[in-house]
Amino acid sequence: MVDGLITLYFDKESLDKLKRDHQFYNKDQKLSRTIKKIIVNHAATYKEESEKLKNKITSTMAGEVTDFNLSNNQLTDIAWKITKYIGETTSTKSVTSNKKKQRKEKINIRINKNSSEDSRIEMILDERPLAAGENDYLVSIIRSYLELKQTEREKVIYKDIVDNIEFAIKHNRMIRYKSKVSGNIRRVLPESLRISDEEIYNYCIYQGYDETTNKHYATSIHLYNITNVVVEAETAQLLPEIKMQIARMERNGIQFNIRQDDPVIKVKLTDEGVKQYNLRYIERPGILDSSDIENNIYHFDCATWHFFNYFAPFYREVTVLEPKNVKDEIIKRYNDSLANYK
Repeated sequence: MVDGLITLYFDKESLDKLKRDHQFYNKDQKLSRTIKKIIVNHAATYKEESEKLKNKITSTMAGEVTDFNLSNNQLTDIAWKITKYIGETTSTKSVTSNKKKQRKEKINIRINKNSSEDSRIEMILDERPLAAGENDYLVSIIRSYLELKQTEREKVIYKDIVDNIEFAIKHNRMIRYKSKVSGNIRRVLPESLRISDEEIYNYCIYQGYDETTNKHYATSIHLYNITNVVVEAETAQLLPEIKMQIARMERNGIQFNIRQDDPVIKVKLTDEGVKQYNLRYIERPGILDSSDIENNIYHFDCATWHFFNYFAPFYREVTVLEPKNVKDEIIKRYNDSLANYK
């Protein structure tokens, strides 16, 4: 570190992936700000994994080598060098097609000693292995982060929010959160943090209360859309009807909000319709046990709008049996389409 400035060197593949995450999760901030957040939020996990490797090396060598006697610092350095080597050789392409080394790209981050977050980075560096340089150690933390699944990387970026929500869930506490989209503050009871069926995003499922209707409801919000969370002292319990509504969301995709008055939709699919339903797994609504699969009769309790969106590409293979309002809406959509050709 020179005058509070640290230069980090990345291969192009790692930097491109880092920039994609930054653009999606934290685009309103500078890239260096996202890098600092990753370092601070992921450093403890990275160190824990390094400790596991060191302990494995220790137990293996002690069982295989007579008079095994290395200091803790030596073992830490060995574990660090192995981790660094694996990260450099497996997480990115180290050579191009013509076998020449890729040119490293650099990112500068400035450490402000008056910033609490930046002071944590200094503490992280103070705990690094003796053999690790500042640049290499911080880049290894980031490379470890980049090897995680997208849903886990998202949790790293929003670690403070995740920690607060998980604490509230564990203790049945109410929270207040601010929506990134509307800017509104909502007071809710979080039920769980879950991953979408496509294993791409994390959602918080919660019980809310609508003051206009004086009714409770269940819904979900993507972590990305939460600006901050405050845990309240008040405790609460999920209502039985909310548990049933959440069960419907679990069947059909926790990212899809379902109203309590959304009806069960019964349809008959053609053989081609069954084939399309089995093939189109993205955002596919779940089947109820009351369905008669042998006769191509399917029952769904997804949101009505979800039903329309999913089956839109193959409406002709679907005959809505009930309810009547859904059947009428299908007919209306066909007629509206035909009217464009008159």
